[in-house]
Amino acid sequence: MKKTFLTLAVLSCITLLWSCKKEDDASPSNNNTGGATFNWTDNTGATVNADSAFYVEQYHTIKAYKGGIAQFIEINLTAGTAGTYTVGSGNAISYLNGNTLYTASTGSVVISSNTAGKMAGSFTSTGTGGSITALSGAFANMEVR
Repeated sequence: MKKTFLTLAVLSCITLLWSCKKEDDASPSNNNTGGATFNWTDNTGATVNADSAFYVEQYHTIKAYKGGIAQFIEINLTAGTAGTYTVGSGNAISYLNGNTLYTASTGSVVISSNTAGKMAGSFTSTGTGGSITALSGAFANMEVR
């Protein structure tokens, strides 16, 4: 009886797993429409153009992605209004490139405008993360959510 019950339980689990639909790729969709741009350069000198970038107003956070989430930048700010935000004063820049996590220790983020649901500005930083010691970039017409 125990063998029968165990066999039925295993078969039920297998059936359940096979019947589950694989979810679509969890990577962000391309949100760089309408002339939006977000690019960055690390100390290797190669410029990367994001596939998707946006500002989350509720959390004062800029997020930019390249290749799904193969490369990901997150910039946390104390506010989202035009101005200069110094890294380390409640503001942070992080960059995930494959398995390497870069964290800025100094630098600044300049928001030149945040109007009509669009944001523009630039950032520059130095920090540590594998062989990455510097990160800078710019953004324009980035969607504010």
